[in-house]
Amino acid sequence: MKKVFIILLIVFALFLVGCDNSENGGPDSSTPPGSDGQGETPGVPTPTIDPNPPKNLMELVARNPLMFTDKDLEFLDIRLWDSEQTLIDKIGEPIGREDTYEDSFTHLVYYLEFEDFGFVRMEPSRETDSGDSDYVDYIIGSVTLLSDKYVGPRGIRVGDGYMDVVDNFFIDPHMTGEIIDGVMYLYNYPEGTMFISGRFIYGEEAADYTDDEIMFIMYNFTPFGEKDEFLGVGYTLAFTLENGTIVSIGMKKQTTNIAY
Repeated sequence: MKKVFIILLIVFALFLVGCDNSENGGPDSSTPPGSDGQGETPGVPTPTIDPNPPKNLMELVARNPLMFTDKDLEFLDIRLWDSEQTLIDKIGEPIGREDTYEDSFTHLVYYLEFEDFGFVRMEPSRETDSGDSDYVDYIIGSVTLLSDKYVGPRGIRVGDGYMDVVDNFFIDPHMTGEIIDGVMYLYNYPEGTMFISGRFIYGEEAADYTDDEIMFIMYNFTPFGEKDEFLGVGYTLAFTLENGTIVSIGMKKQTTNIAY
């Protein structure tokens, strides 16, 4: 379990890196495509200019029903922030546990391993995570699905191909398709009152940026309030791939101030 736990920490770190991009809005999607490694990617349309961009979050999602939202993080009747007991009632007792500490929490965080499922990260609720009390209410912070036994978001399973993701999620035809620092945005709305995006993240060794070199397909849904005041919740969905095949599905919900 030790090796897999290290991999989980790497994936969890990627979640945070994906969130950090919201501070600076990510790559400028208005920049014309470059010439380095800019071959066509299957399923990604030729960019056009949107003459009437959406004015707010509700309009954006209403226009694009295939866009990732928090609704995609509910499956098997399990919801992020449910209790450990709710989880056990659905998929059985865990077969392993790994404890760790993180700077963002006073109390420990622990990972539960479930046979033919994957891992679940349990974290202290913000309401009970303080040094003033020994009582801590633990909730599901993230889920990493490693088995094809269970169906993930939008009917996608571990073992499916990357096009199963592309075909089931929104792609903005107005994006340039440019790859910057190994990232190509499928859609990106960091301006104003929202940070909502979908993107390919290529491996560090990627040479030609082909479909087999996509390491992650990641989606964020982080609504903001008026004057960029953070509403308190961010959602992330990440598909990890090897040679174009999904090997894990990660789902995370968290409440750090984003400037997240």
